[in-house]
Amino acid sequence: MYQKVNGETPAGAKVIVITGGTGGIGYQEALLLGNLPEKHTNVITGRDQARGAAAVSTVKSVTDNPNIHLLIADMSSQSEIQKLGAELLSRFPVIDELINNAGQLTLKDDVTTPDKQVESVDGIEKDFAVNVVGPVILSRLLVPALKAATPTGKIQVTSGGLAGLDDVDFDDIFGTKRGLIFGIPLYSHTKRVMECAVMALARELEPEGIAVNVIGGGNPGATA
Repeated sequence: MYQKVNGETPAGAKVIVITGGTGGIGYQEALLLGNLPEKHTNVITGRDQARGAAAVSTVKSVTDNPNIHLLIADMSSQSEIQKLGAELLSRFPVIDELINNAGQLTLKDDVTTPDKQVESVDGIEKDFAVNVVGPVILSRLLVPALKAATPTGKIQVTSGGLAGLDDVDFDDIFGTKRGLIFGIPLYSHTKRVMECAVMALARELEPEGIAVNVIGGGNPGATA
């Protein structure tokens, strides 16, 4: 599609939002998509201003694409996700693709209280907050901009770390009964729950014409 966002955008270019785009897989996605002939407008999000600015500068330089933008948000905080959604809708009223790539992998050193899960500012286990709750909230917030795209925008959710994991026990949605406190077991559990949430989100947004897909994300933690 043709669109003018913060300057002239070439014909055929799209507006693509990539959460967690300042490093790992998200950063590589920004490089790949930014380097395409269409010079897509890439909006990447991250938690750290300095790291994000460095990533944007490098992507612009490597791809020779000026249409790279940074927005700062902690995807474990629901209030920050709400602010991010509002800013995206204000600055980019048409969004062709949302790539929910930001991920959280809590490590042993992050645990401050033995045998107690690390919680977000909203009191939710942090891996669950970023890997499950965040993508659902942001996806719902951006529905107006996705619907405004031609063809209708789509949502991608990056997954990974699912090999060998048992089915989700919905009576133990946070994994506390299984003693999941940190590391790959907890991360993998939240990614499996996320896939269930994405299936529900896909059914919810089907009447809007918005496709929701899960993309294999490689090694656990690579999307952080």
